[in-house]
Amino acid sequence: MTVTPIFCDPLWVSVCCKNEVCALCGQQANAKVIEVIQPDDPFSSRRAMTGYLCANHFLQLMGPSAVMAVEEYRNGLLCDNEC
Repeated sequence: MTVTPIFCDPLWVSVCCKNEVCALCGQQANAKVIEVIQPDDPFSSRRAMTGYLCANHFLQLMGPSAVMAVEEYRNGLLCDNEC
């Protein structure tokens, strides 16, 4: 099944993703994925792993439900600020 990414407007890229490329394909990244270190991790003071992804690979990693949740959240923020 092919799902068209609905989030990550190609015209909008977060400042945190500027000049970053997708770790899987090398295209412009517009999603940053960060590991959450749990308090009971034996090495909780270590630095969290970070990865940058394009919209297609973010969709593959997180799945359509997560992508739609991100889009709904972003739309809510935009509506709150502009409506």
